[in-house]
Amino acid sequence: MISKLIVWAQTREEAIQRMRRALYEYKITGVKTSIKFLERIMESEDFRNGKYNTHFIEKNLKFLLAETECDLYCEDLALIATFVDYTEKLEKVRLTIAKATSRHGSDWKQFGRRQAAYRL
Repeated sequence: MISKLIVWAQTREEAIQRMRRALYEYKITGVKTSIKFLERIMESEDFRNGKYNTHFIEKNLKFLLAETECDLYCEDLALIATFVDYTEKLEKVRLTIAKATSRHGSDWKQFGRRQAAYRL
């Protein structure tokens, strides 16, 4: 166990909303987590209505493991956004190098700066 997340509220519905928000904002990197699974539990009608027991997961497994629409597209969007950000940063570096090399005409300096920029 990495951590434990607990919420409280005046009503069950308010507590569920707080938990959903907390899970959405919870970020753990480097290891697999059960956050998406817990988010799906919060979306389950049985859980929201307080109708759960020791067979809850077994009974709702298909719903709990179902891919959401975002699962199909969010990873692609994240990759595209990362690529756009990378190319924008690379262009800024290229412009900085162009300005610097226009002042300092050494081909060796220009070559070194280009190599350093490509390591970003």
